[in-house]
Amino acid sequence: MAFYSFLYGRPYTENHSCRYVDMDAFYASVEQRDNPDYRGKALVVGGSPKERGVVAAASYEARKFGIYSAMPSRVAIAKCPSLIFVKPRFDVYRADQEQIHAIFERYTDLVEPVALDEAYLDVTENKLGLPYASTVARHIKAAILESTGLTINELGAISLMAKTLFEAIELEDRGIRLLGISLSNLDKIKSAQLIQLSLFE
Repeated sequence: MAFYSFLYGRPYTENHSCRYVDMDAFYASVEQRDNPDYRGKALVVGGSPKERGVVAAASYEARKFGIYSAMPSRVAIAKCPSLIFVKPRFDVYRADQEQIHAIFERYTDLVEPVALDEAYLDVTENKLGLPYASTVARHIKAAILESTGLTINELGAISLMAKTLFEAIELEDRGIRLLGISLSNLDKIKSAQLIQLSLFE
């Protein structure tokens, strides 16, 4: 229940604004940023197919071949024989994550990390007093690009999901669990189309 731990005790209103942040092919994008030879090429971060490895992240060029995260590396190389395999550099990814989270905290202290490349932000009352959550989103997106050279895949509104989670919290406080909502259930919620992401170019 990490995602909405910061929401406890905060009454839900129609004006409440939470944002979901997903970095754009994060691990693969970091590798392409740091090595110009990788740019524009099908690349995965993960273990070697010779060592029964698994794909941790795939560049967009690799995704065109049907390669995706958690795919066995031997299957990935069969789909794209010219595929480049890069070993993960988690120290670098964490350093980028720290920069990105420092940017989040310029706007709100209510940040819930989900993974190195994902987080939820409550920007209802942002530190800069910007009038619209969409404006905050654009500021964050631009600041991350300028600071790290990386882009955000999604920085969308999740007001409906926030409402659902507030209701879950309220029920759980009374000893009732609604839909078993937890981090492990977020994909199910997404697939049930309980979230409507408001994305921008």
